[in-house]
Order: sequence, then C-alpha cells, then structure tokens
Amino acid sequence: IETTNDEELLNEDVAYVEKDNKRGLIHLNNAKIVIPIIYDDVEHLLHQFFNVKNNEEYQIANKHNKIVIEEKSQHPYEFEYYNIFYTKIVGSSKRKYYTSSGTFLGEFVEQSLETLPNHYFYAKANKFQKKISIINPQGQVLIDEIDQIIVTGENDTFAYLKDKKWL
Repeated sequence: IETTNDEELLNEDVAYVEKDNKRGLIHLNNAKIVIPIIYDDVEHLLHQFFNVKNNEEYQIANKHNKIVIEEKSQHPYEFEYYNIFYTKIVGSSKRKYYTSSGTFLGEFVEQSLETLPNHYFYAKANKFQKKISIINPQGQVLIDEIDQIIVTGENDTFAYLKDKKWL
C-alpha cells in the first residue's frame, strides 16, 4: 500500500495499492479493493475520480470502480471545474469536454465552457465559434447564435440576447 499526502484522497478513505507492477485502489476501512489492481497507473484527479491508465491510454474511473469516461485518451484527463473534465486533442487547440457523469459535451477551446443553472453550460465565443451556445445536460446544443449572455447571482438566473431580443 502506498501512502499519500493528498488530503482530499485521504478524506475518501482509500489508498493506492500495487502488485506485479499494476496499480489499483483499496478502501482503508474494510481492505476491499475498490479499483482492481489491473492498471499501469492510477492517479487521483478530483474528489472520487481517478485517471486510470492502460497501454498508454487514459480513462476516468470513480472510487466505486465505475468507468465514468470510457473514451480512451492519449493524455491524462484534467478538470476545469468541479463537474467538467477534459482531455487534450492531439494536433488541435481544442479539448474534448465531459461532465462528471461521463456525458460528452463537445470539443471546445480551453476555458470556453461556463456553468449555468441545472447542469446546463454555455460555450463562449472564440476563434472557432463566433457566437455563444447553450448546451443542455445531455450535451446537446439547445440554443446557438447567441450574441450576449448575462448570468446573475450564484449562477441561478441568466438572460441572453439573440436577434436583438433579450430572453
């Protein structure tokens, strides 16, 4: 068992375990394996989420051994917000974005996604996308061609300008 100084990981009551050059995760309270010892590497990402690596490809698993993001990536996954993960796209300035439940949101440039109420998102205008788009929790573009968006309070209300009308 490998100890860690990652306070967040310690709060999860788990630790890395290694056997025959393979890594996994063990629950400290009951000694049960929570991520099987089958990976080339396991790295804590955020809260209960871990990058798991096999054959030079990464996926995201949670501490209950559920693969949350099944798409394999050549790069480790990273997080932009507590509920958005991304991986770099080889040869592009775009990244593939996913929710913490594994829903693919799309390909966007760095820091172009913002959160909205009820697990909605908006993609800011950038060099690839000239106007704003609102994306629903299933990763579908709900409204596009938005000129301006205003989010008020604690991300609980928003209004947007489209075709010279505030909605």
